[in-house]
Amino acid sequence: MVQFLVELKGNRRIRRDVFAFTAMARGFAGVGEVDEAQYWYRSMEMYDFRPMKVVYSSLLPGVCKAGDLKFAFELCKDIFAKRILVDEAIVQEVVDALVKGSKQEEAEEIVELSRTRMDISSSSYVSLPKSSLVAEAY
Repeated sequence: MVQFLVELKGNRRIRRDVFAFTAMARGFAGVGEVDEAQYWYRSMEMYDFRPMKVVYSSLLPGVCKAGDLKFAFELCKDIFAKRILVDEAIVQEVVDALVKGSKQEEAEEIVELSRTRMDISSSSYVSLPKSSLVAEAY
C-alpha cells in the first residue's frame, strides 16, 4: 500500500484537486505515514484548496491511531477555527486519544472549543460538562 501511494505521489498526471489531495492524505494516514499525510494536508493550502469536512473526518482517525497527537490536536483546532461541522464522534476520538496520551490540557481545550465555537444543539459533547467528556475517555 505504501509503495503504491509513493508511486502515485510521483505521478504528474494525477489531477491536483482537493479530492486527490484528500485521498492521498487519508491513504498515508491510514497506513501510519503521518508525515506524508501532513504533506498532502499542507499541500492543499499551497494550492489554495480549502479542506472540507471529509478531509478532517478522513485524517483524524488515522492520525490518532498512528499516535501523532500533536497533529491531531492541530487539525481539531483547525476545525473549530474554520467553523467546519464534523461528526461529534470524530471530536470524541481526538479527545479520547489525547486523554489516553496524557494530554489532559489539550483534551480540555478541545472540549472547551467545542462548547464555545460550535453551534450544535444536538451534539452530546457540547451539552456535557467538561469533566464528563474527558472522563469518558478512561
